[in-house]
Amino acid sequence: MNKENVSFRLDISKKAALDALAAGMVSDRSYVLNEAIDLYLGMHQWQIEEIQQGIAEAQADDAGD
Repeated sequence: MNKENVSFRLDISKKAALDALAAGMVSDRSYVLNEAIDLYLGMHQWQIEEIQQGIAEAQADDAGD
């Protein structure tokens, strides 16, 4: 898997909580962030699929008119 660095701003308290969580898991911050992003994307994948399905249905209806 190819990887790329991404930067963003994070509240200091959130960074501290993230670091504490990583330490408790005996992992690094990058691992915890990747796990969190995987979970977030998984939770919202249904929205993406529903939107794509809705667009396809709308385009099919427009083509049939």
